[in-house]
Amino acid sequence: MPQSNIKLCQSVIDAIKSDNLIKSKLAIALNRSYPTIQRYVNSNSNMLTTASALEVLRIELNKTNDELLNN
Repeated sequence: MPQSNIKLCQSVIDAIKSDNLIKSKLAIALNRSYPTIQRYVNSNSNMLTTASALEVLRIELNKTNDELLNN
């Protein structure tokens, strides 16, 4: 379940915006369409902080949760 007050860092959002492969992997991991993932990224949605989304981002960006999240 996503945390309501935790968002991704802006640098992570920028990295996702510039990488179609990451967006595609997020779409598969979250079982959502590519346009939905784009909407999540544009709004820095809490859905990007789910365990499955964070796993994709940790692997693709080689970062820890602390580096990904803007607490």
